[in-house]
Amino acid sequence: MTADDVKRSTEEFQQTLRSTLHKLLLAGAGWPVNNSGSSSGPAAAAAAVPAGRPGKVHSTVSGAEVAAAAAAAAAEAAASVPLQGIVSGPAGTAAPASDDSLHDMVRAKFCSSALLELPDQALEANAEELASIQQQRLHLDCTSFGWNALHYAAAAHKAKLVQQLLQLGADPAVVVKDYCLYPLHLACMGRVKDEGQMIELEDAAQSLYGLQAYAAKAGPPCSDIVQLLLLLLLLLLLLLLLLLLLLLLANGTQQDRCVGSKTAS
Repeated sequence: MTADDVKRSTEEFQQTLRSTLHKLLLAGAGWPVNNSGSSSGPAAAAAAVPAGRPGKVHSTVSGAEVAAAAAAAAAEAAASVPLQGIVSGPAGTAAPASDDSLHDMVRAKFCSSALLELPDQALEANAEELASIQQQRLHLDCTSFGWNALHYAAAAHKAKLVQQLLQLGADPAVVVKDYCLYPLHLACMGRVKDEGQMIELEDAAQSLYGLQAYAAKAGPPCSDIVQLLLLLLLLLLLLLLLLLLLLLLANGTQQDRCVGSKTAS
């Protein structure tokens, strides 16, 4: 629906309401009202005066009937207006949500225990949701419970979502506060399906034996996430080793220069 169609429908609705109001005013004043909702004013009233009783104006429609007809006309006019075109905008697209409502929805969906309860293992975030995640730093900053979006995605075994969060720059080595649980730990254990199981996991993580007992009964790991996180951690380790090697070479070069300068002097 185009903007012109919406404007035209709105004008028709307003015209119907004006006509309805006009009916009610005429009925209250005692002027006759015809079926089309129009009146000729005093001239029509004079024509409606019965013979032998001049000066007495009789409405051809009672006030109650006019009120009922007016209400029905207003309801019909309201129903005929394509409100979806006004609410949804051009081409029937959904009205854009405000930034605050979008952020609240994304935070509740991807950075809370609600994600654990979603059964779709192939869940992905769309472009708008990814932008909101990045703006709110949900993939980096942990909540008051110590979890961030990557922890929830790994615990829920959402492999595609984990990949998206890592592409945004999520740290694969970030730990759940107070429980020393890494995303790799969460992916290696069975899928966490709700908040109650998440609390059970946190309680078990307070000791090594408790965590082993939990892992034994939790179910199979998510191999896709485990392979992805292991690969990233291996690359990080190689980068650290390369950086250490460069520092050692730079330090050796500096010592050689110092020895050479002393020898020359």
